[in-house]
Amino acid sequence: MFSKRSDTVIAFLALLVSAFTFYYTTEQFKASDRHNKLSVTPNLRFWLDENQRTDTFTLKLINNGIGPARIKSFELTYKQNRYAFPKRPEWEQVFQHIGMILAVTEADIDWLQSGDVLAVGDEFTIYRFKVSGKVPEIALMASLLELSGEEHDSTDLESQEQKDINYQELRKKLKDLQVSIAYESFYDEEMPPVSFVLN
Repeated sequence: MFSKRSDTVIAFLALLVSAFTFYYTTEQFKASDRHNKLSVTPNLRFWLDENQRTDTFTLKLINNGIGPARIKSFELTYKQNRYAFPKRPEWEQVFQHIGMILAVTEADIDWLQSGDVLAVGDEFTIYRFKVSGKVPEIALMASLLELSGEEHDSTDLESQEQKDINYQELRKKLKDLQVSIAYESFYDEEMPPVSFVLN
């Protein structure tokens, strides 16, 4: 009788120890999984280099997290016009909507694609605009003459005063341009989207 009862108690205790071990192992696995996800968490941020000394606006996307970021969406918005994953033709439409005269602005643009990856510390230049000191009307006329193949005097003088005017004009127009990016970690965890608007 006594040995039957002790066998039952021992069996119950063994079952209890097994259940506790299973629970502890499961919790350790979950904690390890959480740790692994946190240890590869990306953190995308926009960085604007607005340099009136060199007359440039440069918008960069930087991954300052501790893991790679996979791009899910990249969108430009100007007023009511939206462009998903814009390439050169879409950028040119944005320039038209902004009313930017490219004859007085040198533009370097790039584009992201769905699935592109930014490793830790990677930088990606979204756009770079460099303003000239040309009078917009003269620069536009010169551009049209070049396109038509006509001879013209290309000694359009640039002035610092006009450069400052063009810089401030471009700055005003860029305030309506919004850039938004959604991304995820390599564990397919969606990260909070980031967006940028010039203040």
